[in-house]
Amino acid sequence: METLHVELGEVRGFRQTLNSYQLLAIGVGTTIGAGIFVLSGQAAAKYSGPSIIISFLITGVIALLSSLSYSELGAMMPSSGSVYTYTYA
Repeated sequence: METLHVELGEVRGFRQTLNSYQLLAIGVGTTIGAGIFVLSGQAAAKYSGPSIIISFLITGVIALLSSLSYSELGAMMPSSGSVYTYTYA
């Protein structure tokens, strides 16, 4: 990690202008997206029934765990492109 910062020289960061509510809204919006509203209701009515709610909850927990790992990675390497920086190191 120290070697990486030495290679980069001066570390310039972005200003932190988004608050927690805005970041949460962006995360939920990108996770849900528009695709969930297109055909999932029709497919759930025809094929799965009320158990689709449990399926969405399980999928939401899995997406939450994935986003937590990315947030930990971003906190460990507070530079732009933290995932790329991690693979480079």
